Amino acid sequence: MSETAAQEALEQHLITLANRPTTVWVNKQGEGVPRLELNHGPVANTALTHRGGGQSALLSQIDIVVAAGTGADAGAGNDKAGMRTYAQAVIDHFPFNFKLAGAKVLARPSMSGMRKDGEEFRVSVTIRYKLNE
Repeated sequence: MSETAAQEALEQHLITLANRPTTVWVNKQGEGVPRLELNHGPVANTALTHRGGGQSALLSQIDIVVAAGTGADAGAGNDKAGMRTYAQAVIDHFPFNFKLAGAKVLARPSMSGMRKDGEEFRVSVTIRYKLNE
């Protein structure tokens, strides 16, 4: 299985996320909120033993983006609480050892701190996975 095929399997699984907002696919930026933005990152190498053994992991990052305004006019899911709900849904959708076609999730996805980006808030969920051997 190639890296590209594993990334496509991750994308296909993301499509099945219940109540998924608009999604901007692979390394592009979009408009409209709430939305998910998917980015595939570099291969990360992690040392697993004191003898120098290691493992390569693929990284994908899903940014959850909502409007910076959090008042009553923000709309369903388009506020900080909605952002946390979407982030948790993504984390739960890719559990530890989850098998994608030809790959598996190495650890529970991690979530970054929330940050303001212009008129939007965003939080990133990073998924580490490896190709099956």
